[in-house]
Amino acid sequence: MAQTEETKGKSPPPGQRLQESSLLKPKITYRESAKYTKEARENIAHGIVALSVVFRVGGNISDIKVVSGLPDGLIESAIEAAKKIRFEPGMKDGQPVSVRGTLEFAFDLYDLNEGSIRKMLRNDFPVLSEDVVKVMASEIHKRGDNDSRNAWQYGQQRLENGVSRLPQSEQEELMGLTLIVVIIIVIFITITIVASFFFMFIVFILGLHYGGDPLPPARSHSDHGGFDHRHRMAGEHFDKLAYVRRRVVILEQSRAPLPV
Repeated sequence: MAQTEETKGKSPPPGQRLQESSLLKPKITYRESAKYTKEARENIAHGIVALSVVFRVGGNISDIKVVSGLPDGLIESAIEAAKKIRFEPGMKDGQPVSVRGTLEFAFDLYDLNEGSIRKMLRNDFPVLSEDVVKVMASEIHKRGDNDSRNAWQYGQQRLENGVSRLPQSEQEELMGLTLIVVIIIVIFITITIVASFFFMFIVFILGLHYGGDPLPPARSHSDHGGFDHRHRMAGEHFDKLAYVRRRVVILEQSRAPLPV
């Protein structure tokens, strides 16, 4: 609904919405079509440029804001065409008022060949592979939808229909991509599980080897050529000999004859 600067931000009663809109709406008396740029034609840019503008009481348009745009200079072309519009201002209570409204400029290309349709689909639907784009462009060209709007609508409908209604070649491609993703996920999970079990096995083997001690017993800094080991064994042997000698002395004393 068009709004004056005084009533902007205020919602009229539901019963007056249509009546007020018809009174405030300016009447356009002259309007030019926006021109295509060379770059836009080469890139098969198409669609709608929407501008939010203020229709001034003096008959000029100002405060232009882009609502939705297109590349390759089409926004600038639409703004230039909007500034050339002539209109009769909206009326309220018998007085002309400035009104904010929306202007739309459609950019469509006609008589597209199959190559141009393929280029348009590649730009508009980047998720599709080159093979799928070729198939769809061929079908669109055979159907006779050689203008950008109908070609885009047909491509959009084909995507919304899903895999079951796509041609066999496209179904196979999409199913193949799905299978590849599933295989990658399964391989990743398998590698993770195997790595976990391997790590646990290594920890278990180390535990058995070191008797629960994660580190082997440290060697003495003075252990050169097994000297400490031989010295310890010799000491133990000496202790055993001394024990045996004491036992022999005790036995001999126990066998000695008693004095008369």
